[in-house]
Amino acid sequence: YLTTKDSETMQKQIRVFEKLRDNPDLLKEYENLKSSMDGKSFREYQERKYEFYHLILNSDKVDEAINFLIKSINTSGHNPKPVIFHCIKVAMLPLGLDYKEDIIIAALLHDTIEDSQTSHEDIKRKFGQKIADIVEALTFNASIKNRNERDKEEVDKAIKFGKDAVVIKAADFIDNSYFYYLTENELHKHLIDKFKYFLESSKPIVGKEEIYKKLKYRFEKINHET
Repeated sequence: YLTTKDSETMQKQIRVFEKLRDNPDLLKEYENLKSSMDGKSFREYQERKYEFYHLILNSDKVDEAINFLIKSINTSGHNPKPVIFHCIKVAMLPLGLDYKEDIIIAALLHDTIEDSQTSHEDIKRKFGQKIADIVEALTFNASIKNRNERDKEEVDKAIKFGKDAVVIKAADFIDNSYFYYLTENELHKHLIDKFKYFLESSKPIVGKEEIYKKLKYRFEKINHET
């Protein structure tokens, strides 16, 4: 051992090992995290790894939210994209900035209504009215067929709800933006315009916070690359 077996650091490492050993789905997401860091610096990999550890060791309620997310997507998910991995990464951002537990839990669950058969009532029963309402505020209205109108309504709904939803939406935009390079032409421009609209709309609410600095940095970077 590099440190004593009974030290706090070693005990945390053991708890991480046990959680990953006992939960194959969570282990899969950890492997996804490692794969996503290919080509990144060792320092960045270490930062993401310990953010992941911090998340899965955070609290019993966060642990319940992770398991709820995994079960919801694995049993009734209908989005072919890696929703579980995305939600974990979105939650890691506000966690690293010391936002409150309700925001971390809602971040983990933010796509469950949208991308599975999970309902507002399901979340309310398990995690309470407030978290269910935040997740609802982050769920787009599929009945709106026009993409521009639907995306505007999606942003406006989060802004109207307030800071808790805006923080998670910012983390959502940041994580999704790493995949904009896979899109072309009209869709790419649409995503950039949507990001810009959220950046401008969210400034009065979180403009002085670190999450906004990260949001603005990502927008400037992807806009420069366009």
